[in-house]
Amino acid sequence: MNMKKFIALFFILAFLLFACLLVSGCMLGINKNTQKEIEELKSEIEELKAKDEKEQEEDFDLTDVVNSISDSIYFIETSEGLGTGFVTTSDSFASYIVTANHVIENSDENNITVKTYGGTQYNVSVYSKNTEYDLALLKLDYGNIEPIPWAVENDHYPNVGDDVAVIGNPLGFSGTVTKGIVSFINNIVIQTDAALNPGNSGGPIINNHGEALGIVVLKAMLDDESFAEGISFGIRMEILCNELLNCGENIKSPNYIAKSIKQNDDSNDKETPYTPVGAEQKFTRAIYNLLGEYSLAVNHMNVYHNEGWIYNNPEDVALEMTYLVKLKELANQLRGFSYPESLAGWRNSLVKIADDICIYKEAQINCMKNSDWNGNVQYHGSYNNSHMALFDTYNSMIK
Repeated sequence: MNMKKFIALFFILAFLLFACLLVSGCMLGINKNTQKEIEELKSEIEELKAKDEKEQEEDFDLTDVVNSISDSIYFIETSEGLGTGFVTTSDSFASYIVTANHVIENSDENNITVKTYGGTQYNVSVYSKNTEYDLALLKLDYGNIEPIPWAVENDHYPNVGDDVAVIGNPLGFSGTVTKGIVSFINNIVIQTDAALNPGNSGGPIINNHGEALGIVVLKAMLDDESFAEGISFGIRMEILCNELLNCGENIKSPNYIAKSIKQNDDSNDKETPYTPVGAEQKFTRAIYNLLGEYSLAVNHMNVYHNEGWIYNNPEDVALEMTYLVKLKELANQLRGFSYPESLAGWRNSLVKIADDICIYKEAQINCMKNSDWNGNVQYHGSYNNSHMALFDTYNSMIK
């Protein structure tokens, strides 16, 4: 190859190499720029998404929230004043309304009425109390009322600055809604600056999802006569599970805590301290009230069944299944009662009988489903004997 051809070929190869390097560099630059643009676009999308979620939260329609839980809120009237309460658990036979204890503590416990948003009135009874946290549980003999959901059950934990609303009966203006924020929170209380007045006590503090965060119990005072503005407190819902409810997985049942027994001496109307004897009184009183629950359940069944309970009727079977759920709830409630060591034997006997009642009733229902007449009669007899034994054992215990 002569020199001229070699030089020409060299320049051609050099040019091609330069061109390749130039193209590669451009492509690399394009790839880098494209990747950068993609990352920037992702960041913008996330920012827009967060902004949209925040706007949705801020624009949440409070009217919809209130309407969604209004059937669960009750306005309380007593011989001493006003208050608010809301359903926290319910079954086929009764609903249990939590409120502040100071709303009902000085009133005639047989003369307490609650009123719905629509104005319908019901009489309620005091089921249990906890004076330490200013809580009370009222029993309404009307079942299957949807409770207000709890925020923590849906992993909606409150934070300082969150929007909240309070629904209540301030000064008798039923259904009043005020709005504020969470000002402070710890494991027991939640503080809010929502406007509150006498009659709000016992009402729910709710979040933007219509879920209960706490129960209104206290408005701070400047002195013995003047309330502080914008400083109010509620007891967090979680405290209920430690004090007035038995809480399990997807279940809540009322936990009877006996009201303090007063001395018989008319000259001394003070409450007795919780001595070992007082603990026995507390347990026997709790059993007494539980037996009242059993009686109400049986009467409920008798009213709807008449003589049809023994036959294989789908409606009767369905009613018996509902009754069985109630029996199991009562057995669990009995198992959850605190009791002194001196009554441990009686307590264990009562628990076994309560469990037997459930076993026999479930066996009877299965016989009804399978048209097993003899088994139906047999297990009904066993159930009935156990039911009577529950009352007989209680009577023997108190002797």
